[in-house]
Amino acid sequence: MDEASGTRYDSYGNNHLTDNNTVTVAAGKKGSAASFAPANAEYLLVNDNPSISGGDVDFTLAGHVYLNSTANVMVIANKGLASSSIRDYVLYYNPSNSKFTFLVGNGTVSGSVSSNEPITAGQWYTVIAWHDSVANTLNIQVNNGSMG
Repeated sequence: MDEASGTRYDSYGNNHLTDNNTVTVAAGKKGSAASFAPANAEYLLVNDNPSISGGDVDFTLAGHVYLNSTANVMVIANKGLASSSIRDYVLYYNPSNSKFTFLVGNGTVSGSVSSNEPITAGQWYTVIAWHDSVANTLNIQVNNGSMG
């Protein structure tokens, strides 16, 4: 996320993120961070490919998240469409319970889990969400706290 604008380049592979609606940059937890204006429907996108697919496999999503406001749903990571059966997963801030929620639902695996800690605006959170295919669980942890 160190690019100030345009494509954000994947330093470990080829899952470069395309800028949609002019995502800006801000100071991050370490280096730079993407800064999204929800009113502008800003987002970063990578085309579907096997390296980002979920399903009944082990996978983990992790990131540092800073919310300027907790009034609305804020999507952190999403793969698929909410309106169809092709959604693999979504990690988002849920204002109805003031927590981060990890939802998986693609016909094979489905369910959701929320973080244990209430979230407030104006601070950084390290969010880790994962699917354990052997234990068949969805898990979420915030700031190395208790697992949901």
